[in-house]
Amino acid sequence: MSRVSQAVYTAFSLRHFFLAFALRQDIRNLYEFLDWVMILPEPIEDQFWQELKQFEEAQNVAYITNAERIGRREGFKEGRQEGRQEGTEQTQRDIAIALLREGMSIEKIAQVTKLSIEQVQQLQSENP
Repeated sequence: MSRVSQAVYTAFSLRHFFLAFALRQDIRNLYEFLDWVMILPEPIEDQFWQELKQFEEAQNVAYITNAERIGRREGFKEGRQEGRQEGTEQTQRDIAIALLREGMSIEKIAQVTKLSIEQVQQLQSENP
């Protein structure tokens, strides 16, 4: 690790942030700026995030970068999409099971539910 990297890390340590800026909004603004411009070597970045977590816990505040906000939003959207997909697939399986019990042919069930013939056959074997 170079002396410049060490100096940058030391100068921008979260403890120094808190001492230099009394207002939480100032700390948040400075943190977001530094997050945008500062690139640290991986070991220092890991230590930075560890100290940030400890700082947040000690101060009972959360600093969320734009990237984290966007990541959370995208993760939420993906989770909702996956949930919908799983719900649709479960509904297809439930319909297929009901149609199997009514005696409909596997081919017709596959056509109606958009499941593969193999999937319908597997449902048939799992639900005698």
